[in-house]
Amino acid sequence: MAKYIRKADIILIIILIIAGIAATVILSGAETSGDHVVVTVNGSRYGSYPLSEDKTIKLDTGNTVRIEGGKVYMKSSTCSGKDCIKRGKISHAPDSIICLPHKVVVEIKGKNNDYDTIAE
Repeated sequence: MAKYIRKADIILIIILIIAGIAATVILSGAETSGDHVVVTVNGSRYGSYPLSEDKTIKLDTGNTVRIEGGKVYMKSSTCSGKDCIKRGKISHAPDSIICLPHKVVVEIKGKNNDYDTIAE
């Protein structure tokens, strides 16, 4: 007995393809282009820096944060695991880099113009 593709099967396939494309478009919009970097040390805000300006931020914890080419990364750390360095470069909100041993959080934030430098 031969199997035939019915009209309803084709309509169902088209609906599933459209739903998949729609879900991809919606979910890809959840990550937005970042505007600035917020560095927090031990729960206190250390500084906020524009993502558009290259800068090296040396923290008292032994961590060095580098902003370069619209991306931010942990350049160096004195922690044992170095997971914060392995995280690599980030550039989209709400991405973050976390160094648990030193309680350092580096976050990408969205469009905001409050660039204050609390510490260098």
